Amino acid sequence: GVASALIISNQKDEIQKQNNEITSQKEQIENQNHKLLLQQVENLNKEAIDSLENDRRIDAINTALSSVTEYEGMKMPYTSGGRYALTQSLRVYDIGDVSRAQNQYVAQTNITDVELSQSGKYVLAFDKSKTAYVWDVSTGNLVVQINDLSSDVYFDSDICFVGDQMLAYYNCDKKVVVRSFENNEDKVIYEAKDFRSIKGDASGKYIAIRDDKDVVVYDVAEGDAIYQDKAQANIEYGFTLAWAEDKLIYIEEDSDAENYNIKLVDVKSKDAVSGTVNFDEIYEVKQSGDMIYIAGGSFDEDDAFGTIIAIDQNSGETVWQNQFESRVISKMDITDTGEVVASFYSELVCMDKETGSVIYRGTFSEGIADFVLGTNDAGQVIDFNGRLMAFNIGKQESYGMEYYLDCKVDDNSIVRISGYGYFVLPKACNYIIRYGMTANSDMEAYSATDANLDKYVYVVNL
Repeated sequence: GVASALIISNQKDEIQKQNNEITSQKEQIENQNHKLLLQQVENLNKEAIDSLENDRRIDAINTALSSVTEYEGMKMPYTSGGRYALTQSLRVYDIGDVSRAQNQYVAQTNITDVELSQSGKYVLAFDKSKTAYVWDVSTGNLVVQINDLSSDVYFDSDICFVGDQMLAYYNCDKKVVVRSFENNEDKVIYEAKDFRSIKGDASGKYIAIRDDKDVVVYDVAEGDAIYQDKAQANIEYGFTLAWAEDKLIYIEEDSDAENYNIKLVDVKSKDAVSGTVNFDEIYEVKQSGDMIYIAGGSFDEDDAFGTIIAIDQNSGETVWQNQFESRVISKMDITDTGEVVASFYSELVCMDKETGSVIYRGTFSEGIADFVLGTNDAGQVIDFNGRLMAFNIGKQESYGMEYYLDCKVDDNSIVRISGYGYFVLPKACNYIIRYGMTANSDMEAYSATDANLDKYVYVVNL
């Protein structure tokens, strides 16, 4: 009996020893696994930071998220490095608050057209009674009201801002008049029975006038004609005039050669260069260095198209040209990082300004009412559903919350964006609504903590 008890005791000791060894091995394995997991977390953290530094933000977020949750079915241990990687890669983009401003801009009858001054400080409206109004955006005060417009005046060709403190228009006495916002006084610049269109420059120094035969430029301060281009028998000038600093831009149609020439005239030196183009209307002009970028086109029910052309302003040589079939360009601008951006009804196209090669094309199903570019490729778009979206044209990604304006916006509405806010002219009404401009605090980084980490994970999963 004693011998049996001793054997059993020895067996228990052996079993305990084996159990201890198993426990020790298990701890070693767990420690080794933990070290491997920590190494994996470190690798994921480095990968996330590398992705972020190479502007692959989505990859960075996904990798950093794995480092603090689960990777390939394995639960990752919490580390300060994992949290750092997530907070660095995760950005909460904030395009600010959008709210209807108190200022309303009310006309006598339904407004048909709206335009903003160069700085966005003033808004010009034109109603069905052929009355024009200019309001100060920030105060809502009516600065100018024009009651003597010509009965056959057209908003886009017969009335315009001259700089930021004057308005030029064609009146009922068939005179081109400049109205000063400062003293509300008129100055007659030009008298013509066969008037066609006018265009003031951004500085407020010049007014270009196109009549039946000639294109004439006047010095606003002096009232003198400083440049005149008399059309030859085979030449007819286009309706649209445009400015790029001191250069006047317009189109000549040569009936003998059956082509269109675009003309760039330096009104100071009177030097002019020209080149052949395939369009007869100028929609928008932008300048960057020695290059002038022109958005033009022809609007024909059977053959509508838009063209963007880059011209060397010194030689008149066309550097590149892009034509977009069955599309009319609604707006063009240039980013501060060197891309030309144009919008059509529902498409945003980004091109390299040196070569014209298309970098990005984005489609907005509800149509683009207007867009604006900020710094570092940031921009905002309002669609015809009243939805405001922020995007980065260089990274080709959108960010932040989408806001919906609280008034009805559709493709009959007119929408303009400026540094003073968002201006919406709803369909068939006599007032303009201004929404307050967003704070636009792009790419603000938020620190994730244990308490709010789930919230950020939820945002990412959206």
